Amino acid sequence: QMKPQFLATLDPAVVLAVVGLEAAALVPGMPIQIVSTGTPQLMVPATGLDTLRRARPDLAALSRLKHDTGLSSVHLFCCQGATAEGDTFARDFDALPEITEDPFTGSATGGMAAYLWHYGLIDDPRFFAQQGHWMNRPGNAFVEVVGPRHDIETVRVGGYAVTTITGELIL
Repeated sequence: QMKPQFLATLDPAVVLAVVGLEAAALVPGMPIQIVSTGTPQLMVPATGLDTLRRARPDLAALSRLKHDTGLSSVHLFCCQGATAEGDTFARDFDALPEITEDPFTGSATGGMAAYLWHYGLIDDPRFFAQQGHWMNRPGNAFVEVVGPRHDIETVRVGGYAVTTITGELIL
């Protein structure tokens, strides 16, 4: 992915209303920040899996937030896996009519990795990210942040994929 850009920080009260959570759901002292490794995603560090389970996005508010900030999605995450193999777990919310939650988001996982490394929330720049398990579409990725904490060069996100649909476009 591209060199991470750490962009605007947002008011926690606004974001908490969008994801349907209370202030205690956030990791204390950590910013809610737009991070881009190619696509601007809002990084929202949560206290744990229980917090992620309680999230209920307000899609109208999410749509307004995306419009006002240029976000692609809101990435709510914690430093706890859904299974024993995981180091992180995330939920990625969008306000599209056909997709309100993405089962796995490589671009947002890259931004999350950069955020975690940059702010010292992880000690090892290599970890195992998980997303989508509660949607019965478990996604797992090997992630590596390349570069020192305050000058990250790139983020690598990789794993296995399953084809869910194929098609052909003839122009």
